[in-house]
Amino acid sequence: MPLLCLRSFRLFAHGLAVFALAPAPAPAPAPTDATGLWIWTRRDLAVLSAARATDPALRSAVHVGTVERRGAAIAWQRALSPAVEQGGRAGAIVIRIDDSMNGIWAEGADEVARRLSPVLTEVLTQSLSTGATVDEIELDYDAPVRVAASWARVAGALAAGPLRGRTVWVTSIPAHLDASGFSGALANAGLGQILQLFDTGLPCTASNYAHLAGRLANTHARFRVGLGAYERTGSEGQHACWARWARGLRSIAGYEGTWIFPAGRDVTGLLDALAGGEVRP
Repeated sequence: MPLLCLRSFRLFAHGLAVFALAPAPAPAPAPTDATGLWIWTRRDLAVLSAARATDPALRSAVHVGTVERRGAAIAWQRALSPAVEQGGRAGAIVIRIDDSMNGIWAEGADEVARRLSPVLTEVLTQSLSTGATVDEIELDYDAPVRVAASWARVAGALAAGPLRGRTVWVTSIPAHLDASGFSGALANAGLGQILQLFDTGLPCTASNYAHLAGRLANTHARFRVGLGAYERTGSEGQHACWARWARGLRSIAGYEGTWIFPAGRDVTGLLDALAGGEVRP
């Protein structure tokens, strides 16, 4: 092969290699004020399909993996493939942080962020390799209240690091709203929280509702509401009660939608109820 042609070929091949190694461009930002379903099982996928007859814009958030501590190491266990949407439709993924990670906080927030970064990079890379369009990442961790603020700072570092280019949310529980520094750390990181109002043990009462509403109003930050479409034995009616009263939270500045954990249950009735007017206790 002539030298000039060989040089041109090498330059061309190098260009192809660089192109192949370049990360895929981030998708358009995830929509705000959205309603979505958490997808934890194959059965939840069927629930999503049926529910879209009621709300075609319903979004999905697929649990793709759980990060856990194995001895001194941090690893992750795969869950569902995020490739559940058709025609390039974008969706969210959920990365669950297991309770086994609670003991790592003795190492300090900076070290936790450093150790989590390569693991979350791997989870996201694996998710994108399925061909799924991921526009949002939800970090699901019931952090101990004593480290809630530190966790918010770590989540902010991860959002600015390995997860950058996509909208990042963190789940929260009612006790986090009272944790010192938690709301401020979220605001400083530019992150929103999805307040879980199921399986928290918090009774659905007027006083508890008023306390949560006041805390959310005082944070002046983005938030969503997380609801359960099922009931726990011995606490029947609690999740339905929170679903009904949570509609009153929509008038608080910063509200950006509601997400539902179906647990394989039909959610069309709950979606119809959410479409109604506000209900206050």
